[in-house]
Amino acid sequence: MTRVINERFAVSFALLLLGAGLSASSFGLRFADLGGAFSPMFFPRIVLFFWVALATANLVADFMAQQPPAPLRLVRVTIIAAAALALALLMPHLGFFLTGAGFGLLTLWLLGVRDWRGLLLVGVGLPLAMAVLFSRVLRMPLPSSPFLWWL
Repeated sequence: MTRVINERFAVSFALLLLGAGLSASSFGLRFADLGGAFSPMFFPRIVLFFWVALATANLVADFMAQQPPAPLRLVRVTIIAAAALALALLMPHLGFFLTGAGFGLLTLWLLGVRDWRGLLLVGVGLPLAMAVLFSRVLRMPLPSSPFLWWL
């Protein structure tokens, strides 16, 4: 049984390192006493915990799977990385929903999702649900769009 480090394994390992680094950097930060309210790092730490757990599970699954080496698709990975950078840079200007939906649709399309229902449900529905959850239910403001100010 020969183990080959392929693209999936390398990306899984990079995601694990990134999530662990971001999680480690969230500790030791000081904030004002919020009087029993959650720290501003509460939700990001939960997300980062799940990120690290899923990246670890994906890494183990990729390591255990016996897959022949596949050709590298660095173009797709590079486009997704550039889209993630654009997401971070454009979110303060265009708002969470527009940038999240754009990133979701592009990423899903690049990963091979071609069914329009899946694209709309996940690519648009998930950012919309998160925007409504955080802004309306949890009353935690997200970056708002100058075009969709009511969201």
